Amino acid sequence: MAKTSSKNILHILIILIFNSFLAHTDAQILPENKIVNDTIPKVDTIIVAQEQLEAVVETKADNIRNDIPKKMTYLNKKAQVKYQDMQIDADYISIDWNKSMIFARGELDSLGRIKNPAVAVQGGKKYEYDEFSYNIKTRQAIAFNARTEESEGVIIAEKTKKYNDSVFFMRRGKYTTDEYFIKKKDTIADYYLLAPNIKLIKGKDKSQVITGPIQMYIEQVPTPLIMPFAILPFSDKRSAGILIPSFGEREDVGFFLNSLGYYQPIGEHFDLKILADIYTKGSWNLRSEMNYKKNYRYSGNFSADVGNTVRGIKGLSDYSKSRTYRIAWRHQQDSKANPFLTFSASVDVVSNKFYNNTVNNNYAFNQNNLNAQQNSSVSVVKRFLTLPITITGTSSYSQNFSTGLADLKLPVLNVAINQFYLFKPKTGVRQGLLENITVNTGLNFNNYVQTNEGELFTQTMWDKMQTGLKNNITLGTNTTIAKYFTFSLSANIDNALTTKTLTRTYNPITNRVDDILNKKIAGYSSFSTGASLQTVLYGMLNFKKESSIQAIRHMLTPQIGFSYSPDFSAPGFGYYK
Repeated sequence: MAKTSSKNILHILIILIFNSFLAHTDAQILPENKIVNDTIPKVDTIIVAQEQLEAVVETKADNIRNDIPKKMTYLNKKAQVKYQDMQIDADYISIDWNKSMIFARGELDSLGRIKNPAVAVQGGKKYEYDEFSYNIKTRQAIAFNARTEESEGVIIAEKTKKYNDSVFFMRRGKYTTDEYFIKKKDTIADYYLLAPNIKLIKGKDKSQVITGPIQMYIEQVPTPLIMPFAILPFSDKRSAGILIPSFGEREDVGFFLNSLGYYQPIGEHFDLKILADIYTKGSWNLRSEMNYKKNYRYSGNFSADVGNTVRGIKGLSDYSKSRTYRIAWRHQQDSKANPFLTFSASVDVVSNKFYNNTVNNNYAFNQNNLNAQQNSSVSVVKRFLTLPITITGTSSYSQNFSTGLADLKLPVLNVAINQFYLFKPKTGVRQGLLENITVNTGLNFNNYVQTNEGELFTQTMWDKMQTGLKNNITLGTNTTIAKYFTFSLSANIDNALTTKTLTRTYNPITNRVDDILNKKIAGYSSFSTGASLQTVLYGMLNFKKESSIQAIRHMLTPQIGFSYSPDFSAPGFGYYK
């Protein structure tokens, strides 16, 4: 029995192996990358092989062509392929389903050169290429002229081979932190590190670049700064360290080191940069930048610049030397932090000739030197849960670089009271003129002065300050008369207080008008009232049933009104003499 059982088991194994061989032989590879056996000789079951791809390949383009015999797909113009966490955008893409290969190429110009690169995004990281090939199964790729940003710099390599999602090998790779080149304002970096071979290792929290011999190039000229190897760590986590400056030359200020500095994280919510710009002709600029953020609460940044700009040669007529300063603050409160108290700030205070005289390249790059006016404001809004009151406090500062004058409002306070009914009934149903009286009121406190940069926060500025307090009350009511008429009454009252008044008199000796400024509290009031009676009339014009228009409805709103406002220039009020 034991021998018979062994023979039967052996026969069954032979049959299964033979059937499995037939199944693989007769399988057909469909364009959807599925292997299906329709019929298998002498076997009553259907065997479905596992799919070749782990996910669906999504494609789109302006022009799509499928070559079924060769199992190829061609995508032209605005081509896009999505597979798992990778998205490829290019001008031309071809897919070889037999080899599971994707080839992508950027847009060509009339001379056959790449003018817009192909872009691949994987795991939130963006890569740019002239052209590259990608194997869907192995996830390996080969790319030419690949560009990827790491930390605060960018790496460009003539040829890049991707072994997996974590390891990249590059041939003739360049690394630079040139801001103009990173932002694609310049096609050639002013400075870069060149290495014949680079290995890039990506980790979950940090990346690392390992190179062979590496050399510094400035303006495409090799320098004696050569190292036998280099290890450059890149981390998404914050860490203190020296910030690499940019190099260059300007005709007006000479050779420079721009943004040489130090970065220091401060706790979980703050970080600080101290940066310096140094120029060989004597100019310099020192600035600090602090960023802060607390999730769901607030975010912002603070920066301060102080510098000395030297142009020309000392002793000659074109020589100039000027001091500059700038203070900037941005603060934004999260809307979820506190709905009853909101604070925001956008402050940018600069010396009057700052943008014209500053030697910092960033301001010239951002075209701040074209600014004709600079505005700053700080705002606080307070709301109450049980009171119908909203209090808004603002301070603003506006600089005009053409005239040199500045408008300062410090502070402006506005108290708004939501509309309420003066004699609201307990039942909730309002009837008659008295119960329908509505009140709208508010209070506005204002301090305003126009001055120049040299007078800021001096006694001269405080003497020019104009201070005023204004209150407005609007009353209104309405009721229905004879069912079809609405009668309305309204009144508006303005009250104002000021700390300064102007007395203007005619001087017969000098034959001119003399103005005398009185520094004392004075006030005035003005009011107006009105009444109206209106109704609504409706009319209907019907047409015959055969007509395409069944009826025309029209409405008239006749109204008669009366308003009164006194002449406040009359002698009886005493406002004018």
